[in-house]
Amino acid sequence: MATTETPAAPGAQREPNHAWRLFAVWFVLALAADLVIWFVWKPHLPPGDMSSSAQHQQFDIAVLAVTGAPVVVAVLLYFVYAIVVWRAKPGDDSDGEPIYGNTKVQATWIIGTSAIVLWLAVFGTIELVGPAGAGAG
Repeated sequence: MATTETPAAPGAQREPNHAWRLFAVWFVLALAADLVIWFVWKPHLPPGDMSSSAQHQQFDIAVLAVTGAPVVVAVLLYFVYAIVVWRAKPGDDSDGEPIYGNTKVQATWIIGTSAIVLWLAVFGTIELVGPAGAGAG
């Protein structure tokens, strides 16, 4: 099957795949942040492990921190990446191309935020009802 792709001009640079580049860096940073939170920060969280209820609170805080860290890393990474990669060149006063809806980005955003909110709702409900039976009856 022949392709109808036009060859690139000699000397022209191909635009990198920013989504995959961002995902790879995000994955490494988010994994590192989660491991640091769980293995370094969690044992030192207040209120400590002096009682069973304190242990439950410490676990809950650690799980919520591990859930939130990848989101914080994604926002900060995108902010820095946009400033470094997509900044205007010196002397370029022109407007950028108009931006219209991107279905893939919109779907990813909706699915991702829905998954996080549902996870937090399920985790919160299980932790509230499980140990003390609060609100269960």
